[in-house]
Amino acid sequence: MRRIVGAPQRAALLLGLGLVVGCGRLTGKPAPGPEVPRPDSILDPVSLYGSNCAGCHGGNGTHGPAMALADPVYLSIADDSVLRTTITNGRPGTAMSAFAQKEGGTLTDEQIDSIVRGIRTRWGGARAAGAPPRRAGC
Repeated sequence: MRRIVGAPQRAALLLGLGLVVGCGRLTGKPAPGPEVPRPDSILDPVSLYGSNCAGCHGGNGTHGPAMALADPVYLSIADDSVLRTTITNGRPGTAMSAFAQKEGGTLTDEQIDSIVRGIRTRWGGARAAGAPPRRAGC
C-alpha cells in the first residue's frame, strides 16, 4: 500500500530538512572564534589602564579630572609600592576607590602589578628637571 503525503506534510518535511541541512549553527550555540576572556585573566597594562584608570586620570595619563599619572615629578617621588597601595586601597577622602578584589574592587593582585608596570613603562622614563633621584625599587 502506497502512502500519499499531502501538501502540509510535505511542507513540514521540507522545512525540517531545511533547518537541519541549512543551519550549520543552532540558536544559542557559540560561534566559532576566540572566546571572551575572563575579566580576571586580562593582564595587558594598556587595556587594564584604559578600562580602570583612564576615566579619571586621562587616556594618556594626563588631562583627566584626577591627578596626572604621566607626571615625571610624581613618578620620581612615588615608588612602585606607593602606586600599588593606592590602586589596591584607594585614597580615603578622595574619589579614588579601592580596586583590589580583597578590598571590594575588581582587580587581582597580578592585574594591579601589571598596571603599575604599565605606568612605569609608558611614563616613568622621563625625569623632571630638578626632580629628586628615585628611591630604591623604582
